[in-house]
Amino acid sequence: MGPDYHAPEASLPDTTGWKSAVEWRPAAPADQAARGPWWEVYADPELNRLEALALQANTSLAIAAAQLDVARAQATVANSALVPEVDIGAQASRARLSASRPTNGGTPTTRPAFQNTFQLPLTVSYELDLFGAVRRGAEAARAGVEATAADLESARLVISAEVANDYFALREADAEVAIDGRTVAALRRARAVIAERHRAGTASGLDLAAEDTALANVEADLADATLSRAQYENALAVLVGVPAPEFHVAPVDTLTAFDTGTVLGVAVVPSHLLERRPDVAAAERRVAAANAAIGVATAAYFPALELTAAVGYESVAAPLISAPNLAWALGAALSAPLFDAGRRHAGVEIARAGHDIAVAQYRAVALNAFAETEDALASLSLSAEAAAARARAASAARQSLALATRRYEVGVASYLDVVSAQQAQLGAERDAVRAQTRERLATALLVKAVGGDYPRGTVPSASTAVP
Repeated sequence: MGPDYHAPEASLPDTTGWKSAVEWRPAAPADQAARGPWWEVYADPELNRLEALALQANTSLAIAAAQLDVARAQATVANSALVPEVDIGAQASRARLSASRPTNGGTPTTRPAFQNTFQLPLTVSYELDLFGAVRRGAEAARAGVEATAADLESARLVISAEVANDYFALREADAEVAIDGRTVAALRRARAVIAERHRAGTASGLDLAAEDTALANVEADLADATLSRAQYENALAVLVGVPAPEFHVAPVDTLTAFDTGTVLGVAVVPSHLLERRPDVAAAERRVAAANAAIGVATAAYFPALELTAAVGYESVAAPLISAPNLAWALGAALSAPLFDAGRRHAGVEIARAGHDIAVAQYRAVALNAFAETEDALASLSLSAEAAAARARAASAARQSLALATRRYEVGVASYLDVVSAQQAQLGAERDAVRAQTRERLATALLVKAVGGDYPRGTVPSASTAVP
């Protein structure tokens, strides 16, 4: 009963590629492919350690794994209805019969009687799946298991990407703390010089006030960066399943060098994306389960036939197990609906509406997958250019500060020019660090968007089409 399942169609891009010039082609199913360890391409031992901890101890993953166990057990329950149920039991009873009970002749007796009964039955019962309700239920349960398994893979992918994101943000905070710390030290030395010149009458009070303002601002920025680092460290503690007071990541002064071109070989194609992302696979499996539920609801319109058989021993005295005490019974029960005030019809309508909801959710997940991948490709193709430009700006700002300092020392510029150059250098160095971090985040975002790791190769960019 019910419609046979056909995978829902998703709206694939009808152009020759993504906005990022990556072409698409048909792809074979790959949602069960291994997803990692993709983070090893960063060659960061601390990140590798945190990822391993998260996969072992993250509470969200533990919940997803337990939900998969539940789904598998539910599938076992559904499949068990496909075979007969066999029960064995034992029963012993002693009864007192009324003294006024009638006899076979109809005359009441005047004395009570006592009766012992011993039973040892073996019962077999089976409901014939005449209209496929049980088979459809088992089909729905299997699809549920597959959907929950995909949910677990999706959770692993999300958690590993979140660990990488928070770790990169932590390292960005480390770099900003180092930059602000060096700047505070430099400003304090400069303030000491300006204060000495002010006492000697060669520097104005305006110069000293400007330096004090710049120093106070950077000290506030240092406190903010230190707070951000603590917050990201605590977020990582939650992800790896360790109490925050017991968790610590040693700080580093600078970001390690990293080439995004060596991270992934991603032939990102729309049809491939639908087959590989675990959240898309989970949504598709839930459509299959909802489709099977229509068959279960439809079969409720038709008769149910149950067969039973029992064999065993029954006696009022020992020995129980003997040929004369053998008893058996066979039976069949047929039931069919006549009137239910529309209950079965409503059940079918509910199942059909549930299928429509599942199809719409599948298409929504697919559209989101395309959008996330397009975002990731665009981010990856532009973040490297931005990082390189920010690095050049930081270098120019350092040169500008050195020039402004020399001009002030020879008396051809005011100290406000130096303060302005200091602020420009600090901002440029922070922007360079943030651009480097966004470059790393873009690679992690692409891994998550395309559903996991791919063979090592060249990352596609806006100027690199993947055939």
